[in-house]
Order: sequence, then structure tokens, then C-alpha cells
Amino acid sequence: MRHRVEKMPFAARPFEGLPDEREWIALRNFVERGRATVTLRDGRQISIVSQLPGAVAACVKEDGEIQVAIQVAHDFGDLSRDLAHAIALASDREPGSMVSMTDPGVGERMQDIIDPDSTFEIELLKNFDFWKPSDPEIEIDMNLDTAMLEAKTLSHASWRIRPHAYVTQYGSFESYLRWFLVEDENAVLTALARLHLAATDRVGGRHLLGTFKADGLPVLVWEVDRFDDHEKLAKHLANVEEALTEALARDDEPLTQAERSARQSLLSRQVVVR
Repeated sequence: MRHRVEKMPFAARPFEGLPDEREWIALRNFVERGRATVTLRDGRQISIVSQLPGAVAACVKEDGEIQVAIQVAHDFGDLSRDLAHAIALASDREPGSMVSMTDPGVGERMQDIIDPDSTFEIELLKNFDFWKPSDPEIEIDMNLDTAMLEAKTLSHASWRIRPHAYVTQYGSFESYLRWFLVEDENAVLTALARLHLAATDRVGGRHLLGTFKADGLPVLVWEVDRFDDHEKLAKHLANVEEALTEALARDDEPLTQAERSARQSLLSRQVVVR
């Protein structure tokens, strides 16, 4: 009889409680070329990277460094558990190994194994050179070289314009600015309705395009021009943040009919990203 693996409970906010939850969500969902380093409770440092060749869950570099991919297709219900399991699998592998994902079952999550004093700062990268062997004397496999070039071609560059806010270029002229929040989703939608009517939700001269809900937290999205100055965008976003803070403080005030319509419009355009 086949043994049935016990399932982890679903986690709507899998990165809650980790150092800088919003940055985990950014790297998981939108920063396509990036990595960050975290320190485990046992003192080891692990690299969390956007993706790895062959869409593997993790790898062990020649120098013993463990890299874990966060933009992966597998999702067993709790991404935090998935990542911790990938680290456990990689810990038993030899240097130079690639690690495929298996059903993690119930067990430790990242919150259980990461040092509470660890930081998590995304390093934005231009390419996928971190896939290369650590030792420069090792010749790069032609297939890996091809995979690196293909990954760079298919991915999109991102820039951090302020904490928890990233611009990603997709087309020849248009880019998208995403700003990650931790406030309650319903309160944010109500506040944004007020901002829209007052025209104080504009960044780069454009109204808010819509909102995402990514890994349990609201994400605000603007379409901006590719050639917009990032420093100016950051200043515009600071103005939106000030207006949003003021609007959130009025959460107990009833909305006008026009504000209710604006809120419903925002809600209808919302997308959930897991």
C-alpha cells in the first residue's frame, strides 16, 4: 500500500513573520533576475534566487553554497514549507548537485529555520551568471550557457525605486510600477477609492491601474512610461503614500456613492497571485 504524505495546511500568507515579508513576495512574483541571502539558525547562509536552470527547486554549488529557487511551478499549499524542504533536500547532496522537488509533507517552515536577526535584501541582477560554477577554472557546459542566454532573453529587468516598490520593463515603451503594502486589503481598497476621486493616486501622471493580492498582501500597480525618471516616480509614490495614510485613518467614515463606485471598480480589476 502506498504511503500517503500528510499535507501542510494552506498558508494564505506564507512569508508572514520572515524578515521583510514584502521583499520575499517581490522576489517570488515579480523580480525575475534577483537573489537574496538569509542566515539560518545553525549559522549557514543560503541564497534565495529567482530561478534556477531546468526549473529545479535548488542546487548545491561547487563551493557548497546552497541556492534555492523561489519562482517555481510547484506549490504544495505552503510556499514557506516548500522552500524549507528544498533546503533540507539540498543539505544532503554533494557539491555540483541539482535538486528536484518532492512532496514536502508536514514539517519545518522557513520561519522555523531562519535566524530571527537575519536580513533579506534583494540584489537585482542583469543576467544569470550566478548559475555558473563557483570555480572559474571549471569549464561552463554549453547547455548551461544556452540556458543562461535563454533565461536572460525571456526575463525582464527590474529596478527598485524605493523600499518595496519596483519598476519592471515589459514592452518597448511601457513598464509597470508595483508597490507592496502590509495594510489590510479591504481598508486599502476603501482608501484607494478616496484617492482616485481626489486624483491623488497618480504616479507619473497616471491613475492607479489596479491591485494584485500576492501571497496574501495587496500590491498596487501603475503603468508608467519606460523613460520616466525613477527618482521622480519615487517622489510621486511618496505623495501617494502620504495621501493613502491619511485616507486609511478615515476608514470608519462612510463612502460617498462615487467613492463606492470607484471601490467596486478597483475590486473588479483585482487579481490574486499565489
